[in-house]
Parts: sequence; C-alpha cells; structure tokens
Amino acid sequence: MVYRTFADTHLSASAPELAYLYGAYAHDRQHGTAEASSFTDGLRLHRLFDQLAQTSGDFF
Repeated sequence: MVYRTFADTHLSASAPELAYLYGAYAHDRQHGTAEASSFTDGLRLHRLFDQLAQTSGDFF
C-alpha cells in the first residue's frame, strides 16, 4: 500500500490518519486481504501500552 501525503489543511492530525485507515480498509476489501489495522490490533496495542506503563511505574 502506498501512502500519499495530504497538503497542509486546517484539519487536525487525526483526519489524515483516519483517511489512511479508510483507504487501507478499502484496499483490503478490493483485494481480499487483511492488512489494515483492526479493532483487535488496537486493543492489543493498548494492552501493551498499559503493561509498559504499569511496569515502568514499578521501577520509578
């Protein structure tokens, strides 16, 4: 998948990120792939961040 950059806009940084996600999802639908991040991927990442925060708090 090729990421295209957006021109500077008045939109927040999350708008282009969402556009990339929708583009990746559309690509997956067209090609029968599963490369776009899923809710499960996000949940796994948040759990990892929580574990890192908890572990770092134990040492500091």
